[in-house]
Amino acid sequence: MTTVDTAHRPAGHPPVKSGRVGVLLVNLGTPDGTDYTSMRRTGTFLCTELEHGNDAALLETTAAHDRATGGFVLHTPNPGAQKFMPNTSTTGGPKSALVAARLLTDGQDQGVCLFLVPLSDEFGHLPGIHVRRLPARPGTPVDHCVTAFDQVRLPRERGSRRDFRKGT
Repeated sequence: MTTVDTAHRPAGHPPVKSGRVGVLLVNLGTPDGTDYTSMRRTGTFLCTELEHGNDAALLETTAAHDRATGGFVLHTPNPGAQKFMPNTSTTGGPKSALVAARLLTDGQDQGVCLFLVPLSDEFGHLPGIHVRRLPARPGTPVDHCVTAFDQVRLPRERGSRRDFRKGT
């Protein structure tokens, strides 16, 4: 699955991943879906990790449930858990991602869930979001990157599990 950045895509054509992320945004019932449908914000999907590929059983990125706030704390515990290849640079404007991470509740692994994470705004990457752009490849106008999270706080509504979004 590839995504062409806005500098190289025909006007009016969303990136491939934006369409798929958009479907998930509707399913998650996010209140800010219009930012995506109006193309003010691009969505991408972050699952692949440097050391584990797309093997969900081995993913190491975590989202710890914070009982005090009801939200989550997203974290990349080591370099091998960095998300690999998504277009997370600021090229093309503000971006958000559906991030696959292990849900931890009271230290117990609840499996892999998706979390909607704003990555950047019109001023750059948000606090705790670390993005390193990979070298350009000849003939491929895609902004591939390596992305990590350093204790990024997310509200409850950003989790994909309905029981968390409803506060139960």
